Amino acid sequence: MKYTLELSPKVNCQYTLVRSSRAKYLRIKVSPEGNVSIVLPKRCKTQLAHDFILQRKDWVRKCLHTIAQQTPIEITAPTKLSLLLIDEYWTITYKATHHAGITLIPSSSDKSLLLEGNTDNLSLVFGVLEKWLKNRAKQVFPTQLNSLSAKCKLPYNRLTIRGQKTRWGSCSAKKNISLNYKLLFFPKEVTHYVFIHELCHTIEMNHSQRFWNLVEKFDPNYSQHRLTLKDVSRFIPVGL
Repeated sequence: MKYTLELSPKVNCQYTLVRSSRAKYLRIKVSPEGNVSIVLPKRCKTQLAHDFILQRKDWVRKCLHTIAQQTPIEITAPTKLSLLLIDEYWTITYKATHHAGITLIPSSSDKSLLLEGNTDNLSLVFGVLEKWLKNRAKQVFPTQLNSLSAKCKLPYNRLTIRGQKTRWGSCSAKKNISLNYKLLFFPKEVTHYVFIHELCHTIEMNHSQRFWNLVEKFDPNYSQHRLTLKDVSRFIPVGL
């Protein structure tokens, strides 16, 4: 459900509420696309969230103004996929036909992908590429996650591959782990930090000092890897 916040007499913005079992306090998120949301603890009263964003509407207005001033990024069909995690570099070629959909033809011998069909439709192009990348992640992630799980002696139950915009992983109270297929694009040490981060949540479902001590035990350079995660857009093709 979307709510409306009046930023000025003539300007409004919409925002959503996102409840999180791991959130300890209220937090406002403004995405690069200008989407506003409030993350609130599971048992937090809804009215507190509305009051919270009202008190910080000047900050929200400044964030949205900054985004509005940025030059729009031109989105084009990618011609390559650099999967740093597994040291694979795929080239992409396109063949436009009268077919309404798109067929993806991979060639493992020369690491190439051929997309045939309605290749002028970028939505279809990115949809087909995302499906292929998710399948590649399903082939790669279980082996690497299982290896780290055994090494750290942190078992989990089930793995799911998803494609959120900015969330790289999560772990439920039932020890089910979700990972973003875009982790394929990151350097191995950064992706493995995310794997370890979620495995540590199988014991510590929070971000307490005990949790970070556990992460550091298995990844002494986790602070640097966390910093890299704040600027990973350079690894991911625009549009994915």
